[in-house]
Amino acid sequence: MDALPVSPRLAPPGDCSSDALTGLLDRAGVIDSLEHHLAHAGEGFCVLRLDIDGFAHLGARPSGDRLLRAAGAVLRDVLPSDAPLGRVGADVFVAVLPGLDCRETQRLAGRLQRALGEPLPGGAGHAGITAGIGLAVAPEHGRDPERLLRASELALLAAKDAGAGQLAVYEEGLWERAEHLGLVRAALWAAVHQEQIRLDFQPIVDLRTGRTAGFEALARWKDPELGSVGPDDFLPVATRCGLLAQLERQLVRRALDELARWPAGPWLAVNLSPEAVADPTLVDRLELLMGERGIDGRRLHIEVTETSMIRSAEATQLALEGIRGLGSKVYLDDFGTGFSSLGHLDAFPLDGIKIDRSFIGRLNEGGRTRRIVEATLSLAQSLELDVVAEGIETVDQLEVLTARGCPLGQGWLYSTAVRSDEALGLFGSVWPTARAA
Repeated sequence: MDALPVSPRLAPPGDCSSDALTGLLDRAGVIDSLEHHLAHAGEGFCVLRLDIDGFAHLGARPSGDRLLRAAGAVLRDVLPSDAPLGRVGADVFVAVLPGLDCRETQRLAGRLQRALGEPLPGGAGHAGITAGIGLAVAPEHGRDPERLLRASELALLAAKDAGAGQLAVYEEGLWERAEHLGLVRAALWAAVHQEQIRLDFQPIVDLRTGRTAGFEALARWKDPELGSVGPDDFLPVATRCGLLAQLERQLVRRALDELARWPAGPWLAVNLSPEAVADPTLVDRLELLMGERGIDGRRLHIEVTETSMIRSAEATQLALEGIRGLGSKVYLDDFGTGFSSLGHLDAFPLDGIKIDRSFIGRLNEGGRTRRIVEATLSLAQSLELDVVAEGIETVDQLEVLTARGCPLGQGWLYSTAVRSDEALGLFGSVWPTARAA
């Protein structure tokens, strides 16, 4: 496909430089446009920065090029005709939005997200995508192009940290946070290459008998200078730095090493990122690792998120079928917090779901949260799916869950995540049931 022509409506007065792939402005053209609007926009304007979620795993060339062209076409259709639009990175687009305030721009960003979620035009081969969006406002967040671009970049990073398809507006403190992330990035690089990130194991309990049914492997990192850094903080950094694949392979191998030395009995649940699920070598590597260690596939449970299904439905379908072919079970993690959950239950080969802790934590408040959990349990039972309730902290929560037939749960009511040797000591544990408690 030939590059699309540059529309004069997208450029500031005078000559502009364009991106050969999409026909949009390139970085220099975006900077020229920012300079023009900073000089002439008396009431200010917004800068919108967009990054396609999981682009590296959505397709290599030429499919990746088609996806970028299609995404550019969607942006042109949704954004105002007088909005300069450019591609400033591999899958990063920037739009200058004169005459729009921050609230109007956020509404526009919502329309843009919905449009990207539809089948993409031009034979892009994708049913839809999600993207992170960062917003900066001129002149409040910067009076020169580079400052505004940096502010929009920091807002975008905050959006990406919040998950797929999120939006964030630049705010004070993000500069300092970026400096901290720089320190985390450097320390994480060393930790990954020296294999310093460990696994702890949290018991998963059969709520009917009180016996330990399995464990979930959870990544833990303690840096000499930064102290304890949680996975919610370091995994997004690992993703942005290109370290996630290497780290995840280390952790999966380590989890299987531990499982191999455990006596028969409880299974082990391992989380896989959308990037890992999209890797076509995943199933072969798991089969090889389990075969080398003599692990029965039934002792390994794999937890995946809905983001995997959004980013690459076909690759996810193949991966989950392959994992189940090894005898392992597949659970959908954080159920209820993602997109199109019911459609995913129907479309993908799953053995169970995990109800997110955000629902369990509000369970005793009654109202809609309680009805959502009860409906989820009824739905899972009708579909013959296992259910694990995450984040059980009180006996009252346990009583509600067991009364509705929830089979499995984990949380601080039973145990925090512990080291492997401590986990071995919990194999025969019998925890209180709702009646006994």
